[in-house]
Amino acid sequence: MQRQSSRLLRATQQCGFEGKMYTNIEYADMHLVYGAALSNALAARQRYSELFPRRQLPSHQTFAGVDRRMREYSIRSAPHTGRPRMHIEDCVLDIVDQDPAISTVQH
Repeated sequence: MQRQSSRLLRATQQCGFEGKMYTNIEYADMHLVYGAALSNALAARQRYSELFPRRQLPSHQTFAGVDRRMREYSIRSAPHTGRPRMHIEDCVLDIVDQDPAISTVQH
């Protein structure tokens, strides 16, 4: 069980998921700040902290990950106010398909 949990954690980390979820607005702001920082993730993180001091501060890897996912996946035009849709589930499922030893099912 412990082994499966650590494998699943590594799979989510490979997909750029830090265990934190952000709103679509927060992801959009991260992407805009990253672009304004000319794709410099450390500078984007610093600027984001200045612009949004009350928000949870993402890691610098999150900024690059958001940009990468925005480019790799189609962007939905329908507004979504609930749980963010960053296709992390699809990424994790792909990794689980490649390594059937990873499972979230408990027996």
